[in-house]
Amino acid sequence: ITTVQEFLTADAFYLDTHRIIYRAIEELCSENKPVDLLTVTEKLKRQKKLKEVGGAPFLAQLTQKVASAMNIEFHATIIAQKYVQRELIRASTEIQRRSYDESTDVTDLIDYAEAEIFKVSEGHIKRDIQSASLVFDKAMKAIEEAHAQGGTMNGVPTGFTRLDQLTLGWQPSDLIIIAAYLISMVLIGVVVVKKVQSMDDYYLGGRSFGPLVLMATVCATIIGGSGLMGRAGVAYSSGFKAIMTALPYLLGMFIFSGFAGRISAVGTTFHVTSIPDLFEQRFGKTTKVILGGLIAFTMMGTVASQVTATATIINMLGNEIGISYEMGALIACVVFIVYTATSGLFGVIYTDVFQFVMLILFVYILIPSASLVKLGGLSVFLEGLAPELAKPYLDGGIVGDIITYFVFTLAGAEMWQRAFAAKSQKAAKEGLFLGTLAYGLTIPLVWFMGVVAHQLVPAEKLAQYGSTDAVVPALAIEILPVGLTGLALAGILSVIMSTADSYLIVSVQTCVHDIYKVFNPNISEKKELRLTRVFAVILPLGALVIALYIKNAYSILMFAWSFYAAAAGLPAFAALYWKKATKAGIIAGMVAGFAVCVG
Repeated sequence: ITTVQEFLTADAFYLDTHRIIYRAIEELCSENKPVDLLTVTEKLKRQKKLKEVGGAPFLAQLTQKVASAMNIEFHATIIAQKYVQRELIRASTEIQRRSYDESTDVTDLIDYAEAEIFKVSEGHIKRDIQSASLVFDKAMKAIEEAHAQGGTMNGVPTGFTRLDQLTLGWQPSDLIIIAAYLISMVLIGVVVVKKVQSMDDYYLGGRSFGPLVLMATVCATIIGGSGLMGRAGVAYSSGFKAIMTALPYLLGMFIFSGFAGRISAVGTTFHVTSIPDLFEQRFGKTTKVILGGLIAFTMMGTVASQVTATATIINMLGNEIGISYEMGALIACVVFIVYTATSGLFGVIYTDVFQFVMLILFVYILIPSASLVKLGGLSVFLEGLAPELAKPYLDGGIVGDIITYFVFTLAGAEMWQRAFAAKSQKAAKEGLFLGTLAYGLTIPLVWFMGVVAHQLVPAEKLAQYGSTDAVVPALAIEILPVGLTGLALAGILSVIMSTADSYLIVSVQTCVHDIYKVFNPNISEKKELRLTRVFAVILPLGALVIALYIKNAYSILMFAWSFYAAAAGLPAFAALYWKKATKAGIIAGMVAGFAVCVG
């Protein structure tokens, strides 16, 4: 019966009696009870529907109509097809009737016809909400069947040997998930491209974003590949350090959300679109160019951390067929180039919203929950938790990271861009605050995923992937069944791509708008847009070089953020609030901070 439940609903039967009987059979399946003449009869008797369907003799006659259940799927397909035909006749008749009605608006008629035909096309495969027990029962049966295969391929090969060994090939559910995800991303891109009418739209989305949209993009951008995979890797190797270094950034972002409204107001009043724009307003073009160079290099390093995270996933799935870490980094770089060169901030932010939902549901909720189920409960996890992984501690390295995180939040160019893009001061403050709050809730979950991997992922298996950055995808592959694994990995990859294109757009804006236009102020918008696409190719290649030099996402992130925090953190805050700040003082502060950090 589970074979036909995927596409056959009770409504597909022509007679009411058959619908009632089929629903009774479905309920027996959901209760994990055998389905035969006796159990169905008893089920209908308890529901007081036995007489309604014709009594026990009628049920007995039905069982004699077909000699064997061998061809059940074929028979069920016939029923489903006849149902579709009846529904098409019904829909066509109603469409024809409305077409003859002179008072019917043609546009409304077309919408109605499309909706009805679409409803019919979906009707024979669409399922109503099912009980968790039924879904779990079907999942368990699928797992048992896969185990019985003994490693024999029964799905579509992915081309990745390791992944095929774990999943027996892409199953139908995986293919549907991947196709739906890709189609959704394409549709979002097609819709939002029409909104880009100027460079202001490309860089800031027309300053039109409300608090909920900002919340999603802020949270997704903060997390990223380094914030998720990199910090989970830190948790795996160093335990509580993952939380200790995350809390200062959280505090700094809460403080930043407090003056996000002022940033939005300054941007609207003085037509400022970036931090270098503000520096030009206050201290002249020299400071704008210096800060622009710092931001471009920092953003390139941050993109490199996303390239590293993506390369790690690609490498762990494909190294057996010759896809090395270096090849994975190149593939990631090409993906980021294509994505950023074809969409502005409109595309970035609205895809962020979609990816934020995927990340929360299929990574931060699904993986920790499945981990606890796999272990046997929270008590089992706590018993197996190594004390050193849960013990708070401080050392010189952690203190340095804490200072870097805290100061960086004052001058994070990507968050200033979000504040400039808000539709109002209130939206900027609320969006940044809510996004930071959502990020705060993920911090203990990242730590949990990192440390629980010690109990669920064999150390030798993680060692094969070459980096602790692989701990979250390795955990997902280890504990999740077919279908859910695809959702989890899609969630991880989506947020990495989301963060990468966010930082790329900032770096492209910096290079073209904040540096190039200083020397060529009369450049047309058409040429500026063309240049953004050129730099959208050049900058990721620089990120690729960094990713090949430092193969740890967290290390790259701290490398990029450290010198930027030292050089630009306090000067940016001074430009916003300190009226007595001077050009000489700001330049000296930026140069000294950069020199001390690099030296």
